[in-house]
Amino acid sequence: MNINRQFLFFCDGLLDIRFPVEKDFRFHFCARGELSGLLFQAFDFPFEFGIAFLQLLDRALKFETGYAGRSWFLRDLKDNQLGQRVGSDLVTAFSDPTIDGFGHYMYDDEGTPAHRIYHFDKGIFNGFSNSRQTAAITDAAPNGHYKATDASFVPLIRMSNTAFAPGDRDPSDIIREVKDGYYVVGHRIPSIAESRENFRITAMKVYEIKNGEIGEMFRDGGLTSDSRDYFMNVDAVGNDFRLFAIPNCGKGQPMQTKRMGNGGPTMRSRARLTGK
Repeated sequence: MNINRQFLFFCDGLLDIRFPVEKDFRFHFCARGELSGLLFQAFDFPFEFGIAFLQLLDRALKFETGYAGRSWFLRDLKDNQLGQRVGSDLVTAFSDPTIDGFGHYMYDDEGTPAHRIYHFDKGIFNGFSNSRQTAAITDAAPNGHYKATDASFVPLIRMSNTAFAPGDRDPSDIIREVKDGYYVVGHRIPSIAESRENFRITAMKVYEIKNGEIGEMFRDGGLTSDSRDYFMNVDAVGNDFRLFAIPNCGKGQPMQTKRMGNGGPTMRSRARLTGK
């Protein structure tokens, strides 16, 4: 079967699939790696703050408030989440330009050597991606995330390969332990609060889980949650880490598009089901 016929077969099958009914109480959700990675957007480049759940320091410092919003990780230099618990012990997230992926480079545009930085370390918020300027404001070391699309643009703090770290659980076991919940696969554009304190993400496919077994598949459903609640309730992280290529992450005025990587493993937490 060629790729065009495969695509038509896939689309035709979706027409017969039901939309999920939105429910106003929380279920266990198992999010596969590509959707886990999209949660960084829920923090809106929280680490650029980053994959949407951490952010870039320029955003946290209100340099982009009118264009792209703020970050609840840093309301100001005195009221912030640095060193505070924002997730369960199982939640670790990093940015690493040195690993293979669309966000690979060895030096940023200020000449700072690239290296891995941890935004979440076992649930504790460690900090943001930065530039030499924003590092000086927060008395931190520059960490090599100041990049421009080309020499005609002013560099911006950008994500590199930004992802959740893998755990040690078999994804099938993570699903098997769920009595009543959903398995979400594939990502679409997220909807995030201006300060990144809550989010709504639509998945391509949502599978019902009943007594540890994957059942009916729905289309165009997803999950919504308070950001902190979601990360505090992560109770299982898989060993199936995957990094996904993002060819056109946009930021800035004028707009700059950049190659980067987002991803992670299967993660289980609690959220509300969205649908019709």
